Amino acid sequence: MRKLFAGAATAAAAAGVVALGLAVTPAQASAQSSAALDACTQLSIILNDFHVLDTVRTGGRGDSRFDRADAQAVAQGKGNPSPLLRDVARELVNNRQFFVTLDTAGTSKPSDGIVSRNDVNQVKSRNCL
Repeated sequence: MRKLFAGAATAAAAAGVVALGLAVTPAQASAQSSAALDACTQLSIILNDFHVLDTVRTGGRGDSRFDRADAQAVAQGKGNPSPLLRDVARELVNNRQFFVTLDTAGTSKPSDGIVSRNDVNQVKSRNCL
């Protein structure tokens, strides 16, 4: 799997987490905490918890997309994100290229600042197994 973006450091999880469809034990998550998540894992985390990014600032009403302000809110712990999603949200906020890559995946238009589930799926299907 290729690294497309600089990864966010993972946090040890209190319970097992799911990344790329594989159950990860707390010990494994702890062992990964100093290592960067690869881009495909980051994309899987975004897709698995998309609803958190989608609804964090709308009081539970989703519109099937998120922007940098939503990612910032999740990075700050709003919406009760998992530790992994919080780390990935921080990466979305801090790594402009990561966000823009997702933002422009579904279109050839310039960045509009909005990421849809389709955008994330397109990046993942082009770059991950």
